[in-house]
Amino acid sequence: MDNLFGVPADTPLEVVAHKAGYDDAFVHLAERLYRQQFPGAEVRHTGVNDVPAALEPRFSAGDPPDLVSSSGLAMMDLGRLAREGQLTDLAPLLESPSVDDPGKTVAQTLRPGTLEMTRFGGTCYAINYAYKVFDLFHARSVFIEHGWEYPRTWDGMLELCAEIKRAGIAPWTYAGDFLAPLFRVLLSMATKLAGPQIVVDIDNLEPAAWRADAVVAAAEAMYELVRRDYILPGSARMTYLEAQTQFVHGKAAFLPCGSWLEGEMRGITPAGFEMRLAPVPAIGTDNALPYEAIMAVAGEPFMVPTKAKNPNGGLHLLRLITSRRVARKFTETTEEFSVVAGAADDLPATGGFAAVRDVIERAGDHTFTIGFHLRYRDLYRGLGKVTAQLMTGELTPREWSAGCQRESDRIARDESIVKYPR
Repeated sequence: MDNLFGVPADTPLEVVAHKAGYDDAFVHLAERLYRQQFPGAEVRHTGVNDVPAALEPRFSAGDPPDLVSSSGLAMMDLGRLAREGQLTDLAPLLESPSVDDPGKTVAQTLRPGTLEMTRFGGTCYAINYAYKVFDLFHARSVFIEHGWEYPRTWDGMLELCAEIKRAGIAPWTYAGDFLAPLFRVLLSMATKLAGPQIVVDIDNLEPAAWRADAVVAAAEAMYELVRRDYILPGSARMTYLEAQTQFVHGKAAFLPCGSWLEGEMRGITPAGFEMRLAPVPAIGTDNALPYEAIMAVAGEPFMVPTKAKNPNGGLHLLRLITSRRVARKFTETTEEFSVVAGAADDLPATGGFAAVRDVIERAGDHTFTIGFHLRYRDLYRGLGKVTAQLMTGELTPREWSAGCQRESDRIARDESIVKYPR
């Protein structure tokens, strides 16, 4: 394999990879391939749950690793790191020949839209690796037992929730410490109702984005779960793992989450429990997008710090990670798709993995995404606090809408924060 980036053969390579929620065996595979080419190089790998806590001091001290991945609650602030010049421009990697097909660049092997949210000011500073679908999980085995059907409309959802509650099961639960899946469900309803411009306006910090009629309507729909007491008591105080555990133990019928859930809960899910991902029910009768439309988000960004001791080694390893062999390993061990197009096409489609594949295929071109969580971490945190108050009934939907808009306007007015419009 060519040494495209001039990696020093005997220079050590350090990798810090986000561990929580994923088996990082795919990164270990890429590291083995790296060692085969550079047998004299020591490769040090550390799997970390809280990446910011582990690495912020090292970034500040000018001593970061050579390759870093982060995600979810453990997400590095990419916008700030890019603004501070802490991240390497990945153009040389993206324009290089792919491992599998030298006739294609690395960028050309990735799913469309993969790089959209990691470009800041026209420069790509990270590659999001996991192709996540944010929709709604339901306890399929419980549904089969009771003869329930997954609802395609929100009116149908509320009718079913009443029946679920009468059966002695809480209709919904959610993670109080990780509200991103919850407001993604809300924004999915709004986007299906009014179209993808809704989430573009939100990402662009438009002055009335969170006050749009469709956004308020989605909040009102979600608020009905609170008003009718359809949420498992204590959800607001649960960690993401506690909420997921309650769900797989049959304590709640629905859980908003991303497509990683089944793989993450392997070993915790009781025998006989079956979960399924399905599109978020629609709240209107004249929607801009069909029920099958989904929020599909590339996540789990990999980045190469500029002050790394071996940044060229980091680029080389990241090129290996974008190979089909490594991407296939990722899907095999996590039961989630990567952004490497076609890498999992020949894997057997069974269980939850088959359901996710089916959801993606049925959505076709009707996919949409958001990016403010990568660009403006303070906004992400602020919206989480406001949404928490909506779900405990402390705020009405219109008060929630106004609170979200205040958080967005605060970021928009702050001239110290570089803006990255879509």
